[in-house]
Amino acid sequence: MLNTSRYNPMEQRLKSFEKAEIRYRALFDSSFDAISIVDPQTGRFIDCNRAALNLHRIKSRENFIGLKPSQLSPKRQPDGQLSEKLAEEHITAALSEGVKIFDWTHCTAEGEPVNAMVTLSPMELGNKKLVMAIVRDITEKRQSEALQRFQAQIIDQIHDSVISVDMGGVITSWNKGSKNLFHYSKSDIIGQHVSLLYPGSFHGYLQNEIIPTLLAQGNHGYDTPLVRKDGTEFMARVSLSVLKNEAGEINGMIGYTLDITDQKRAESELQMSEERFRAIFDSTKDCILVWDRQYNYLYANQAAIDHVGTTRDKVIGKNIRDGLRHTPDFMRLWMSRIDTAFRTEKPLRVEDTVSIGNKTVYFESVLSPIIKKDGSMFAVGVVYRDVTRRKNMEEELKRLALTDPLTGADNRRSFLEKGKYELIRSQRYQHAFALLMLDIDHFKAVNDTQGHHVGDEVLKALVAKCTQTLRDTDLLGRLGGEEFAIILPESDMAAAMEVGERLRQTLSEIKISTDRGAIQVTVSIGLAMMKAGDDTLDAIMGRADAALYKAKQSGRNKLVRG
Repeated sequence: MLNTSRYNPMEQRLKSFEKAEIRYRALFDSSFDAISIVDPQTGRFIDCNRAALNLHRIKSRENFIGLKPSQLSPKRQPDGQLSEKLAEEHITAALSEGVKIFDWTHCTAEGEPVNAMVTLSPMELGNKKLVMAIVRDITEKRQSEALQRFQAQIIDQIHDSVISVDMGGVITSWNKGSKNLFHYSKSDIIGQHVSLLYPGSFHGYLQNEIIPTLLAQGNHGYDTPLVRKDGTEFMARVSLSVLKNEAGEINGMIGYTLDITDQKRAESELQMSEERFRAIFDSTKDCILVWDRQYNYLYANQAAIDHVGTTRDKVIGKNIRDGLRHTPDFMRLWMSRIDTAFRTEKPLRVEDTVSIGNKTVYFESVLSPIIKKDGSMFAVGVVYRDVTRRKNMEEELKRLALTDPLTGADNRRSFLEKGKYELIRSQRYQHAFALLMLDIDHFKAVNDTQGHHVGDEVLKALVAKCTQTLRDTDLLGRLGGEEFAIILPESDMAAAMEVGERLRQTLSEIKISTDRGAIQVTVSIGLAMMKAGDDTLDAIMGRADAALYKAKQSGRNKLVRG
């Protein structure tokens, strides 16, 4: 009986291309950068990814498609030029000159301005020339150089001539850019030896120098004369890389050829191979992962592998329980996120905190369903980035905004906010509430005679002593200069007087060493208690301040209650 179930290489190649296209589209849609496609004939958008919708706060692609760039921009750019005219000029320049990178002010659907860096690059779909726009919001997010390299590689794919050959030098694939460059059709060239593209005098150099160097190093670049179908020669810059199968064995070569005679890149339509896919995404510092429903790794780029401190052989083809066994918190978090993605079959953007080793890590992630042609979800694609450094900086900025930088005490703003909350709490639960206003006696004389550096040491020593003396629940704030305020929650008049007197005595014992010998200072303190009808902290502070003034007027180094 005749066996008709033969291996069909074209069918397998199409299936591989479909899988790569599905992965690419999912990762394209989950990109942190806003990407849209413009029809230069109409000047209107014909496609966009989710990030573009989020950037402009537009609810759906249907609402986005058909708009012009100028409709998502203010009437004029910061330099005064009309947005509509300038956008048309940039699109025209991208078509005629190639990649254009420039700063641009967009706006959201609500009219809020968005400062952005825009990269326009020409592309071709079928016989139609289009322009791809990659928009990066530079007002909020700080993007890494890795994403710029990722962007550049995508542009290179569009324009390069790409040719692959087997180990015998026979041409196995030929893209449109190659046809434009060499003038051979695919039917003319597939199955021919690659030496057909080189002058006869270079055949020996190709076999004896170029190919051995490539196999030894894994990649090789050089400038060389090449030959078109009509016999004319041109100078080209060629970059070669080896292709490997799943076992890691070299099974072919891929070449990227650029005509450097007139510095024009050929338009290309690249059928992305698995090796090329990996090369692109391994170069970004964003972590990219693909898991199936059973938590098996289908893909992980180098950044994701490095982030959890493991190696590729412990991840690819393995289950998440094996790949992240050494980070159990991280493993459980991702399993939960994967379950959510498969349950909802909708994109998910989240921020998470997890312990990896002895470090607390903050990261942002986007999970996107990867859908087969039959509409079923077979995997989830993830793009995430470590934002720990940014989070730590935000916390530090928050601390600096609420803390006196010299003494470490709460600054005026922070003290008043905490005091307002404590007053409301005391009134609600009918607890006593005491407030001390404290001022260093003759502090100006210290600065004038000893210098401000000595005055600073006095202020720091005072806060340190107060912190040692007060309870953890008490509030201490520097209101300005040498003036401080202290809130004593749940302290009646007797307790507050005792604390105030203890502070006065303790602070008078501080000794600060100077070039002229040790100095000591005293403080005056005013005390006020919360009364019925006190609606604001200002009322209590006013009475405490008046008591402080009486302490100053009656000889200083005193505690007076108001």
